[in-house]
Amino acid sequence: MPSPAITFSLILLAAQTYAACYDPSPAFVPPKSSTYRDSPALNDAFEGISASLGKLIAQTAFDTSSFSIEVTTSTDSLWELHHTARDKDSVRPGAEKVGGRSVYRIASITKAFTALAIIQQHVAGNLSIDDTIDQYLDLRGDIQWSDITLRTVASQLSGIPRDFAMGDLLYGVPDPVSLGLPPVTGEGIPKCDSPCFGDGKPSSITLTSRHTNPPT
Repeated sequence: MPSPAITFSLILLAAQTYAACYDPSPAFVPPKSSTYRDSPALNDAFEGISASLGKLIAQTAFDTSSFSIEVTTSTDSLWELHHTARDKDSVRPGAEKVGGRSVYRIASITKAFTALAIIQQHVAGNLSIDDTIDQYLDLRGDIQWSDITLRTVASQLSGIPRDFAMGDLLYGVPDPVSLGLPPVTGEGIPKCDSPCFGDGKPSSITLTSRHTNPPT
């Protein structure tokens, strides 16, 4: 059995190790760029990444792909790489050459910006992340918005699935009973199919329609 002195030393060491591990966040911002700007190891890594990606995007499979990659600190950019598609879409032409100021359709990554903006407003005292949704939005339907907070929505712990009616067997199967399911009525079925308005009424499709569009 370890002596008390050894045990105490190990506990102190573990605490110091844990205390030094922080993920970059508004509370623990990344180090300033001067820390890495002259790092030979980091510069070598960037050169290796550039060379590897250069070989990859030389393949014809990437003729229709454009992308931008940038590694930043809290104050400056350390490295960036941009690739413009060689075969552009004539129907929806984009930038002739992509760069650091190119605008991309970034889809769901905007959720991170929304969450960050809410956190900043919380820190500024303009709202609380534990406020309920119905304090800011007049939403109706069957979802209990008064029990759902900004915090749970931002952390995806609210219990609201995306397109919550999308996978209901009553919509996707002509005859659920044929699968061995018991007969059911329309009572309890979500009144709001996807897409819909906040009042629980379908916007452009009916409850019996089939989803034909891919997720966005």
